[in-house]
Amino acid sequence: MNGEKLYFQMWHILKYMGTDQWQIKYNTLISLGLLKTSAPSRVVNVSSGAHHMGSLLNVDDLNYEKNPFPNSFVVYGRSKLANILFTKELSEKLRRTDVTANSVHPGVVYTEFLWKGETKLIEAILDLLVRLMGKDEKLGAQTSIYLAVSEEVNNVTGKYYVDCKDTKVSAAAKDAGLAKKLWEASEQLVKLRPEERHY
Repeated sequence: MNGEKLYFQMWHILKYMGTDQWQIKYNTLISLGLLKTSAPSRVVNVSSGAHHMGSLLNVDDLNYEKNPFPNSFVVYGRSKLANILFTKELSEKLRRTDVTANSVHPGVVYTEFLWKGETKLIEAILDLLVRLMGKDEKLGAQTSIYLAVSEEVNNVTGKYYVDCKDTKVSAAAKDAGLAKKLWEASEQLVKLRPEERHY
């Protein structure tokens, strides 16, 4: 699989499987038993306002094997849409537990992730714009920290937060049917075993 095919997986499935590209969401899923017995517990998934660019998410072609790879920005948007859909479906599966799951847009944070692989000119322009208008890591972390520890969101689940406020998502991010299909496709991609399902 070439780098383009891995791009979606890097931004979504990496959330599905811990510390490397395939571990984060996978570890969330296999840790659900522990999260439930340790309740109240919280899951916070980092997404992005770029999810608005991801409206054409095709769960039958997450690796772009059937259709051409569009471009890295579109795929990034689709992966961030996938993160919100995953979180919404996770919150539904945990509805009768004391485990909450929410997603967050940290804002445009000054990191190099945005422009890896771009041309030097685009890299320089993005670097300048983000330095001028973006947040540093501490400011970018505030909403994630808020969702992880604030008593104000004790029983809030399935929501999307920006700047510590519940915020509207795109129409595609509200699609419960798409969230369910993505969940099932993601389970297959990470080869989740029945004994690892704690929901």
